[in-house]
Amino acid sequence: MVVEQMKFFIKSMIMILILLTTMIGTAAAGEVYFTTTPTMSPDAAKIVFSCEGDLWMVNASGGTAYRLTAMAGEEKYPRFSPDGQWIAFSGSQDGNSNVYVMPAEGGEIKQLTFHDASDQVDSWSWDSNYIYLPPGDTIILPALKSIAREEHPNDCAKIISILSTVW
Repeated sequence: MVVEQMKFFIKSMIMILILLTTMIGTAAAGEVYFTTTPTMSPDAAKIVFSCEGDLWMVNASGGTAYRLTAMAGEEKYPRFSPDGQWIAFSGSQDGNSNVYVMPAEGGEIKQLTFHDASDQVDSWSWDSNYIYLPPGDTIILPALKSIAREEHPNDCAKIISILSTVW
């Protein structure tokens, strides 16, 4: 299991390096600027990155990228869930960053946090049920269960408060 994870990690890093090298070469030709925070799907088939404040997806083998988001603010720090079904990301629609989630192939975007603190998505739990903020912060919420039940957004703040006292 650990060997497979290491192989996936190394393969992911190589693909991201290839993507970034390609972007730098394309940017030098005057075509693409300000691409940031790339992430690779668990099967290493897709790459999602932030460009011009929106999230874009491209095949890892190359091709034309297509826009996943077109929200008013800036979206960045995309992270695929380990099961490959979801993309969590940070978006600053109201001045501060909140956490959002969407289906990996595009679709309805759900806002998960609704508070004044800025939240930056760091990673997912291995079972794809939790989204983590950077070290020192807290687990946000059981993301997929919340979406499935269509809970009221204020419940997210309650979960954050409860978990922050535990951690």
